[in-house]
Amino acid sequence: MAPPHDSSSSLTPKQETVSPPLTLTGTPARDNLGSPLYSDDIAGKSRDRAHDDSDDDAATADDDEHDELNIIGNDGTQDAHVIDTGYASDPRSYKEAMSRSVAAEWAQAFTEEMAAHERNSMWELIECPPGVCPVDNRWVLKTKRCADGTIKRLKARLVARGFTQRPGIDYFETYAPTAPPPAICTTTALAAALDLHLHSIDISNAFLNGDIDADIYMCQPEGFVLGGRNMVCKLNKGIYGTKQGARVWEIKLRQILVEELGFCAIYSAGSIFVYRNGNDLVLLPFHVDDGTFASSSHELNKTLVARLAQFFKLRDLGPTEFPLSIAVKQDLVAGTVELSQCQYMIEILNRFAMSSCASVTTPMALGLCLSRADSPQTDEECTGMTNVPHGNAIGALLYLATSTRPDISFTVATLCHFIANPGVKHWNAVKHLLHYLQGTKDARLVYRHDLFDLRNMFTAYCDADHAGNVDNGCSTGGYVLLIAGAAVSWSSRLQTITALSTTEAEYVAAVDAGKEVVEVCSVSLAHLYGHCLLPIPIS
Repeated sequence: MAPPHDSSSSLTPKQETVSPPLTLTGTPARDNLGSPLYSDDIAGKSRDRAHDDSDDDAATADDDEHDELNIIGNDGTQDAHVIDTGYASDPRSYKEAMSRSVAAEWAQAFTEEMAAHERNSMWELIECPPGVCPVDNRWVLKTKRCADGTIKRLKARLVARGFTQRPGIDYFETYAPTAPPPAICTTTALAAALDLHLHSIDISNAFLNGDIDADIYMCQPEGFVLGGRNMVCKLNKGIYGTKQGARVWEIKLRQILVEELGFCAIYSAGSIFVYRNGNDLVLLPFHVDDGTFASSSHELNKTLVARLAQFFKLRDLGPTEFPLSIAVKQDLVAGTVELSQCQYMIEILNRFAMSSCASVTTPMALGLCLSRADSPQTDEECTGMTNVPHGNAIGALLYLATSTRPDISFTVATLCHFIANPGVKHWNAVKHLLHYLQGTKDARLVYRHDLFDLRNMFTAYCDADHAGNVDNGCSTGGYVLLIAGAAVSWSSRLQTITALSTTEAEYVAAVDAGKEVVEVCSVSLAHLYGHCLLPIPIS
C-alpha cells in the first residue's frame, strides 16, 4: 500500500485504551473517541431494511448496487446534487420514484429499461396457464455517481424475484464464473508492468442477452401493465433476478468472445479472456457486465470495442476510471497504475454517521482480544443490540477489504466471526476501524513498471499465529502476493484445522500461500503467452 497523503499516517502507533462495555439505553453512548455508539438515524435505516429482507435476492442482481448514501466531498461539504431530496436516497419502488421531484428523470430511466426489454424480445404477453404461479418482480433503482460523487445518471432495472423459482422445474444449472478481485488486480498490475492501455465498457442490460433454458412466467412490471390481470410475461431471454440469469449470460458472452472475436478463455480463472495476434496483446477480465480491456495500443481497444458492439448494446466508457466503485488512475508516461476507493470510504463513513470522526493509526486497538464471551448473554443485552447496524457495516467493509485494502483484511475477518451475535465490544471495534479509514481514505495500491521483473514476477509473504482464536484454539493464517510493487492477492482467515504447534500453523499458511501463487501464476502466464495453461505443479 502506498502511504496515504494524510501526514498523520506517518505517526508511530500509540497504545489504544479499550473502552468498557457501554449501555445502549437512553442517550446514545459514545465510544472512546467521542463518536456516538449508534444513532437513531442509522438504527432507523436498519429497521427499514429489515422490512425488505424478502427483496434481498432481487436487489443483489444489480451489478454494483450499494445502499443509499449521502455524498460528502473531501473538503467536508455536501455535494450540491444530494441536497435535493430527489437525489438524497434511491427510491424503493416505482410509486416512490414517480413521487420524487425528479420524477421526469426516473420516468426516462424506466422507459429506457422497458425499451431494452422490447428490443431484445424479452417476453411474450399471454394469458396465465392454469395451475401456474407466475414469478413476481420489482424495480431496482440506483443513482449512478462518478468517482468524485457527482451524479452520472439514473438507472432503473427490472428484477425478477427468483427466490420463488422451483429447482428442477423453473431452473437447472445456476453456476456462472466471474472475475474475482485478485484476477482484476493482477490484470491491472500487468497493465502497469507491460505498458498496456486500460479501456472500460459496460454491456447494457447484459442478462437480457442470454437465452432462457426453462419455461418461466412472470408478472407484468409495475407501471407497465397491459391487458387484464390474467396476462403474464412468458420469458424468452434471461432477466436479472432469475436463478439461471447469470449463467445464460456468461454462456452467451463466452460464445461471442471465443468463437466470434478470437479470444481465449483462461482455464484456471472464470470470465478472464486473452487475445493475442502477433505483437497485439489484450487482457479482458469481465465482472458480470463490466469489462476492462488492457491492450498493447489504444487503436486495438477501439477496434475490439467496435466488434463487440456488433453483438451487444454497450456503453464505451473510454479510458478506465471508475469500474466497480474503484478509482483507477493510469500514467503511461510514469508507468504506473493506481487503485483506490476514497469515494466508497466517504460513503461508508457518511452512512454510519462517522463523516466527522477523529482518525486513529491502527485498524484495531492494540492488544484487543475479541471472543464470543463479549456477545450479548441476556435478553436485555440482545434487545440493546437489535438496532445497531453491525452486519450492515461488516458487509460494506468486506468489499473494501477484498478489493483494495489488504491492511484491514485481518480486522474485517476477525469481526466477521461475531456477525451472528455481536456485542457492544464488537461494535466498538467496528467503529475503531471506521476511525482508521477516516485517516487513510487516500491510501492506494500503486503498480509500477520499474518494479516489474519478468524473471521474478512475484513476491509473496505469509505468516500465522498459534491458537490465536480464544473460542476454538484455531490459528489465523495470512498471505499477500505482490506484482510490480503492490499487492494483487491477499487473505487473512482462520485455519480449518487446529494446529498443534507454531511450526504446523506456519506450514499450513505456507501451503495456502503456495496454492494462491500457483493460481495467480497461471493467470499471469496465460496473460503473457496468450494460451490456456493447465494447473502448474509446485516444487
